[in-house]
Amino acid sequence: MSSTASPSRVFLVTGANRGIGYGIARRLAVQTAATASSGGGPPSTIYLTSRDLQRGQQALEALRSELKGQDVLQGDGAGTSQLDVLELDVTSAQSRRDMIAELQRRQGAQHAVLDVLVNNSGIALDGFNGDVVTKTFGTNYYAVKDLVEDVKKSGILKRDSRIVVLASMAGRLDGYKPELAKRFREAKTVKEADAIATDFKQAVDAGKEKEQGFKSAAYATSKACIIAWTRAIANEWAAEKATTTINCCCPGYVNTDMTKGRGALTLDQGARTPVLLALADEVKGRSGEYWANQKMERW
Repeated sequence: MSSTASPSRVFLVTGANRGIGYGIARRLAVQTAATASSGGGPPSTIYLTSRDLQRGQQALEALRSELKGQDVLQGDGAGTSQLDVLELDVTSAQSRRDMIAELQRRQGAQHAVLDVLVNNSGIALDGFNGDVVTKTFGTNYYAVKDLVEDVKKSGILKRDSRIVVLASMAGRLDGYKPELAKRFREAKTVKEADAIATDFKQAVDAGKEKEQGFKSAAYATSKACIIAWTRAIANEWAAEKATTTINCCCPGYVNTDMTKGRGALTLDQGARTPVLLALADEVKGRSGEYWANQKMERW
């Protein structure tokens, strides 16, 4: 696809070549097509991103095949949604810059083009040591932060745009020492959230993470930190009177490769809360919240 022929809502879902990201892209296409066909909104263009472009293309074709004959995709009956794929390694600064430039090119504009960013990319590694923590935080924490910052600084976010960050039930604060849990909850700035992440890595390297109140769990702590960061960046943006809102959510225990097939929810069920945050009128103007089971929950 080159440039979009008519104004549309543009969505970008990272890590969408499989798993929950794939389910989110599919649900976005279905729901926005239904809304557009009833006159309730513009058509949508949904970009799936993948670190491996070939796998991204395969996912794109699979999704198009799944939706064929359902009046969802443009050119198929009353369908209005468009799907496309972009190459993106969220951990690479150059890849992030290239993706932003390519998105602008395909949308035929050098200004604001993006309505919703869904930060879905994430990893869960076996084992626990300093190297596992570095790799896990590199994708689940720092790459999420960096992509949001790059997108915001680039000027591609439209007015009243939304950012959705995929967290996890593992990011809840049960199991931390009370004073540390309080520190997570009360982080008001990005600097304070970053300090928690740094302290965790240093504690792990010293073999003192439990002594300092942390869990010996890289994935869970990375998700707790990204929830703290989401709340903190929302607080900072509110002070700047930014029009972009950002929220995080737990999709639930979904049957994916990451859960090794043990999840009880389907991809579509796991996509419900992220898509609600991307689309629902009730979320407009709300920022810095943690959602699960399609409702805001106390973290």
